[in-house]
Amino acid sequence: MGAPFFVMERLFGDVPPDVTPYTFQGWLLDASPAGRGRLQRRSVEILARLHDTVFTAEELRPLEIAGPGGSALRRHVDDQRTYYGWAHGSMRIPLLERAFDWLEDHWPAALGARRAELGDARIGNVIYRDFTPVGGCWTGRWPPSPPAS
Repeated sequence: MGAPFFVMERLFGDVPPDVTPYTFQGWLLDASPAGRGRLQRRSVEILARLHDTVFTAEELRPLEIAGPGGSALRRHVDDQRTYYGWAHGSMRIPLLERAFDWLEDHWPAALGARRAELGDARIGNVIYRDFTPVGGCWTGRWPPSPPAS
């Protein structure tokens, strides 16, 4: 394929769909408030546990954006800003531009332990059984994060 990839076992369960969105129809919309609450709590719990996992530089290297330019986090943020400029052209998104400015103004003096930061951590990328995450398909890069606060 020309690039590193992962092979995982097949998991069975339910995935909140994008088309038609799960907020308009389907099993999640039809679920009880208790079921939706369980999905919400357990989804956040799994993301927090993943964020708390410390990785070595060697483990994260295949997922980093290659090239010059400081840390992997710096390259990731620069890559996202470049993508924003390319994707939106003259159609500006002030909130996103303020977020990039905030990141620059609050850039950490030192990076902490290497942790995963998911670029697309939404429930549509998670497989659920009984409103509990049993697997996920998170794509993109996982840059090292600033110190956990």
